[in-house]
Amino acid sequence: MSDNNLRIICSLFTASISYFFFMRLCDKIYESKKGVFIKTAAYVVVILIMQLVHIFQNSYLNFIFATLSSQILCSFLYMAPLKKSLLKNIYYRIASASGEIISVASVGMITKNKPSDVMSDFRLMFASCLMYVLIVFFAYRIFSIVWSSREITSLRLKELAFIVSLTAFEFFVLYCFTHTNSSLNCNVLIITVAGFLILDIYAAYIVNAVAVGYKNKYELDAIKMQNEIQFAHYEELNNQYVETQCMVHDIEKHISAIEKLFKNRDFSEAEQYTKKLRAELKRHKNIFECSNKILSAVMSQKISLAESKGITVETKIEDMMLDFMDETDITSIFANLMDNAIESCDEETGKKVISIKMCRINDFLYIDLMNSFSGKIIQNNGKFKSTKAGHKGYGMTSIQMAIEKYNGYMITEQKDDIFISEIVIPFVH
Repeated sequence: MSDNNLRIICSLFTASISYFFFMRLCDKIYESKKGVFIKTAAYVVVILIMQLVHIFQNSYLNFIFATLSSQILCSFLYMAPLKKSLLKNIYYRIASASGEIISVASVGMITKNKPSDVMSDFRLMFASCLMYVLIVFFAYRIFSIVWSSREITSLRLKELAFIVSLTAFEFFVLYCFTHTNSSLNCNVLIITVAGFLILDIYAAYIVNAVAVGYKNKYELDAIKMQNEIQFAHYEELNNQYVETQCMVHDIEKHISAIEKLFKNRDFSEAEQYTKKLRAELKRHKNIFECSNKILSAVMSQKISLAESKGITVETKIEDMMLDFMDETDITSIFANLMDNAIESCDEETGKKVISIKMCRINDFLYIDLMNSFSGKIIQNNGKFKSTKAGHKGYGMTSIQMAIEKYNGYMITEQKDDIFISEIVIPFVH
């Protein structure tokens, strides 16, 4: 096989691998705008154009085209912010270009050949291509771990450490080959690198399966807690409904009792009886009302609970239907927010105040809750941890899960003796 044909095959292979992992990375960190067919067509077109660019045999031109084409693919196929995606594309392209150099140099050192000899021998070039896949796959795993999440959790750190350690061991083994007295048989090198590649892919699969398992367990625990909270809330509402029905059933008896008191001219007793009856009616009346019935029920119940504990509740909630949100999510967000605030205020000895505001700002739902708080915030891996014995802090997790369903986010902070929770959720049209 001529050197020219070998270079064409090599460049086609490396370009295909490079763009394949690049698009896999984009699938992980960006939201897609196009379907699989258009993505595949764009992938093929870019690789073919890349082959035309390779004809000039200019490494600088290759790097510039690869970076620009990657950015075009990002902008056309994915919802990717320009500045951040461009910076990530440059990082990836540097890793990809470095991988080509390292793979050829490594095979040359291991087999005691010059880089030019590697580029002209089919078996050595094939070994170099396998080495390139190993390097690019390593870069892909590192970038996907670092870029696919806003925060690096302990599990991600362990995954990162495992991948780095495994890859370092593999390259150490290959490095040891360079210190052998004679050149290593090329077939052995190909089998070794291919074995490492299979090991890496399988290890990545196992690690990803473990990560998904932990995530599913975490979410199931949170969902279980959320369901328990919702069940308790609906049970409370049902108890209130039963009490109200009983009172309605007894209303005729109450009227008869008042009439009898008036007939007997026992006006003082009638007045006391009426006051007690009004207080009972007020207790069953919705304290908070808006167009959304479930929000009215949740807030009424939680405000009533807070006031029974001597907590002042200030509300400034704009009336809106919230039709784009599921009722269980509305319950989860507001019930957990109020429960956390009530529990926090209940531990205070001084002023006990909860202030909740909700309004629409442009196309976003904004919720701001502030409550008295003089305790100490405990965080674990960037997440708030419950200070109550036997509690795992699933309330905040339930809120976070409900918010993330609508691409929203929550910011929590402590200022002096006040705990603040701010939630922003985009309206779905």
